[in-house]
Amino acid sequence: MARKNHLSPLTITSDYFDRNILGRFIDTTSINFQGSRARYCDLLNVGSSKKAILKYVAHRLYRLFFRRKKGLESAIRSWVEITEMMYGAKYPSSLVLIYPFYLNLKRHYRYIRSCFKNYDNVSLCGLPYSITDLVGLVLCSSGRDKKYISFEVNAYREHARELVKLGIGHLYTSDEFEAASIVMCRELQANNVRVINTAHGLSFDCPYIGYDFFKVYNSAQLEYYSLKSGMVKYEVSPRRNAHVNEDIKDLNKQRPALIFIEANFERLGMLYESLLESSAIETIREAGESLAIDVYLKAHPNRKLDEYSKKEAQSGLKIIGSLAEVGNIFPIFITIASAAYYDFRHLGPFLFVEDGFSDLKDFYGENVHSYSIDDLPEAIKSYVTERRV
Repeated sequence: MARKNHLSPLTITSDYFDRNILGRFIDTTSINFQGSRARYCDLLNVGSSKKAILKYVAHRLYRLFFRRKKGLESAIRSWVEITEMMYGAKYPSSLVLIYPFYLNLKRHYRYIRSCFKNYDNVSLCGLPYSITDLVGLVLCSSGRDKKYISFEVNAYREHARELVKLGIGHLYTSDEFEAASIVMCRELQANNVRVINTAHGLSFDCPYIGYDFFKVYNSAQLEYYSLKSGMVKYEVSPRRNAHVNEDIKDLNKQRPALIFIEANFERLGMLYESLLESSAIETIREAGESLAIDVYLKAHPNRKLDEYSKKEAQSGLKIIGSLAEVGNIFPIFITIASAAYYDFRHLGPFLFVEDGFSDLKDFYGENVHSYSIDDLPEAIKSYVTERRV
């Protein structure tokens, strides 16, 4: 007689959710649910209301210039030049819609100027956020998270209806980071508009998506999104974000050098990862001095130019915006996590900094060379020595 395995009941203690709320998403019948508070607690703080005000103003300003041109087969939702690298072949025949981008205004402005210069059908655009929803969100004393959901959902649904009126058959986008984008997808699909999305980066965002077609970077993303959104058609297609002009030009690279590719951890409030990055930078700077080789810090695309000097002072490294600035070298890339792996892996080896808590295969969908901070100097020495031999 086979022995049955008996698992202890799962007990969840939460300050935020009660059984009824959690039950909307999972089966809670086998869970012992304990709440340290008797009443429901908002997950969003007052600061989210302030951000909503800024978002409302920015999108409303862009909507003043919304060019509702009909007769085109497709529309493209865009923010910066990366979208053009995704869908460049579609730009001449599509209505290119440019939405507010807050992380780097100069980068955003360069993209706007380039689009209006090179394409005929370009328009600023914003989501039609409701002033009624905004006021309800700002003035509420409780239920802030639910009101914020309404603020987003209603805007995406209404915007989908605007796009349907344009008569388009396809929408090209890269907005899986927006949880409410699924609302727009469903509304468009109900009106026979196909929605094509390309992953904007290596992130793993809301697993519930509604695209007709989703082009992801790697098998890890495919596995993640298909778990909850299996009806979407996927394609694994690693792509480059960097323009070919940003590459190292000289193919006869001789002099080894280290290039650390930074992420956006500090700005995103990821303090642990930011500290890990600082430790890695200090380690490779010391390794570079020991081996008498140059060390560069490749800036994140959203880092502002006026921040370069401060970052150089903090890191002790020369900061660069593109690889074209470093001259005739053989690059050895070091990073914690970056989509630049797909941009530059054809130029030189990649060394990933690991923290011991995660498996980078879960992130990249393949085995990569990873090292702890303590093991990094020896690994760097090995790659440099191999190059010099």
